Amino acid sequence: MTNLSGAVVAITGAGGGIGRGLACAMARRGARLALCDLNEGALAETIRSITTSTIVGRAFSLSDADAMVSFFDAAEQELGAIEVLVNNAGVGYNGVAAWEAPLNDWIWVFEVNVLGAVQTCRIVAPKMAARGAGHIVNVASISGLVIPEGVKHGIYGASKHALVGFTEALRQDLAGAGVRVTLVCPSGVKSELPRSGRNRPEKYGGPFERPPSPALAAMLERAMSGDDFGELLVSAIERDEEIVVTGIEDRAEVEAWHKRIMQAFDNLGTRSAGA
Repeated sequence: MTNLSGAVVAITGAGGGIGRGLACAMARRGARLALCDLNEGALAETIRSITTSTIVGRAFSLSDADAMVSFFDAAEQELGAIEVLVNNAGVGYNGVAAWEAPLNDWIWVFEVNVLGAVQTCRIVAPKMAARGAGHIVNVASISGLVIPEGVKHGIYGASKHALVGFTEALRQDLAGAGVRVTLVCPSGVKSELPRSGRNRPEKYGGPFERPPSPALAAMLERAMSGDDFGELLVSAIERDEEIVVTGIEDRAEVEAWHKRIMQAFDNLGTRSAGA
């Protein structure tokens, strides 16, 4: 079990949605918080909503390696060693066929959704392993397990598949080091993720607006609140769950995808028998 009372917890993307709900749930457990987000105003709002915890907060882009190192250094100096790291920050991208999306958008999405988590783990994981204790939580998506039909977010789904792979590699690499690893694949949580284009950096083309695809809009209609998800995830972290999902309605799609994979293995036997 992971005891969060008094624990130092770092959360990326804490300015709203999942990140804010998670920060509030952690605070209710008595955790001390290191929070970061790209949006300074949104981060400040999260911090104002929490009055029961010691908080270190800083706004910066996950692509700024120096700012990231400075943030974790400041957090450790004020709060102590990071005991739980939650890689929650991410950007969404939908409504465009994968082959039509500009290469710069692929780079932008992967920089945040994958390399952001890689960078934080490069800073924090070695220290956790040296202490023989810690917990790393990577928030991917159900789209990291199966691409939902009709949503048209191939870049996002591909990035979350990559994050799933990174998380599983991390679990293997940290086996025996006393560091627990949790993969989170939520189906839908109300957040500003579908409007991530408003925060696209100038070097990748600048801000843009695109409404969610009809299929994504339908998913968001049935999505849970950030507060509800935060409470669910904190409970799962306390129980050291390795994989966390939220939507039973997505089980059939995941099973169908794995059935196709198993069929490919069955085809090996069929081809061998016919040789």
